[in-house]
Amino acid sequence: MRCVAHILNLIVQYGIKDASVSVDRVRGAVRYIRASPSRLTKSNQRVKEEMIDSKAQLCLDVPTRWNSTYIMLKVAEKYERAFESYLRDDHNFFLDLTAGDGVPTFDDWDIVRRVIKVLEPFCHLTLKVSGSLHVTSHSLFEVLTDVHCLFYGWQDCGDLEIISMTSKMREKYNKYWGEGNKINMLVYLAVIFDPRCKMSFFDFVVNLLFPNVANDIMKMIDKELHCLFNEYSSNAERIQLFEGRSSSLTNICSSMEIDHPRFPILAQMARDILATPISTVASESAFSTGGHVLDSFKSSLTPLMVEALVCTQDWLRKSNDAINLEDYVDELQTMEDDLSKIPEEQEDVSRLSMPLSSMFEAQEET
Repeated sequence: MRCVAHILNLIVQYGIKDASVSVDRVRGAVRYIRASPSRLTKSNQRVKEEMIDSKAQLCLDVPTRWNSTYIMLKVAEKYERAFESYLRDDHNFFLDLTAGDGVPTFDDWDIVRRVIKVLEPFCHLTLKVSGSLHVTSHSLFEVLTDVHCLFYGWQDCGDLEIISMTSKMREKYNKYWGEGNKINMLVYLAVIFDPRCKMSFFDFVVNLLFPNVANDIMKMIDKELHCLFNEYSSNAERIQLFEGRSSSLTNICSSMEIDHPRFPILAQMARDILATPISTVASESAFSTGGHVLDSFKSSLTPLMVEALVCTQDWLRKSNDAINLEDYVDELQTMEDDLSKIPEEQEDVSRLSMPLSSMFEAQEET
């Protein structure tokens, strides 16, 4: 089974290909401002002058991070007036962008707003299938249904630009998920073993998404379920092992009223099927975390500092309580003032303060 998040990414990228010029221009403007602290300071001054009520930080998209283009555009669009003010005051800004993809125009920002509108639901869908701490196998069928409904609604939205983008997305969608009888059987089985859905819901959605082959799919699934059940039933040792574990668990946790499963074979089938991951985002993110921390702007960090930043990032993400940046601004400022007084031989330690601030800002955006 291919990674669902990758397929969604391909669908989105294919759909916004025509808007790539406008996206590139906004990306160039963000890259210029983020290139130095002085430019960021000037940009923040323009934000205050324009009375823009947003604390989100400008960010660049990266190829290894899903939905990063949407996040970049969503933040940049809030600061449209600040970009225009910066352009009037800084001639180098104009020259730098002109030498590249060009300066974002009114039409570019209008296209960007349409792109944001289209990308937003796909961002939520990607997050839904990319979880690593809960079951996701049943989510793929929900994604197919949601995307189908999105395309159906956008057909009559009246906006020709959005209709054009979503038509191309639908073309790519049909390439991977357009034929119901060619979709991996685990997708269907996971929906059936979801106690909220079961066979009745599955029958309804299959007839909605694939009316021409719905009867064939239902017959195929019925046959597959019987074959799978027979295979699990014939494996007596596996079932006995499962029953033994269940009995032990029942004895240990009797105070919690955990009962022995009424249908041990079906229970084992559900465990195996629902545990199937449909996305490789979690594993790939684990290998790319270091690249996000140690980039071209922080290339002189020592291994100790990189380890501290990665661990702190994990702790922040693991926390169940939302972190409010305003509660920590004074504390961070005091910390930075104290670190600035540290002698030069301890200068490497002081580099920890800025990345920590950036982490809290990133956490606030999330």
